[in-house]
Amino acid sequence: MAEESFFQNIDTLQKHGLNMADLKKLKSVGICIVKGIQMTIRRALCNIKGLSEAKVDKIKEAAGKMLSQPSFLERMATQEEK
Repeated sequence: MAEESFFQNIDTLQKHGLNMADLKKLKSVGICIVKGIQMTIRRALCNIKGLSEAKVDKIKEAAGKMLSQPSFLERMATQEEK
């Protein structure tokens, strides 16, 4: 289950207010999962044609929110501790 959250497709970022055109730009350079966004430095993302610093900050923020959500296994472990 933890692997599922690690390999989330970047299309799921649409739910966080990102438009499909920006997500296609990320895919065109090989970034296809949310973790890939987090692992790529801001400067490299800003070098992608059509992505401004403001867009990159928004993308990084949305990816961070998605990855900071606890996985199913983490929630179960928390419940067991209680």
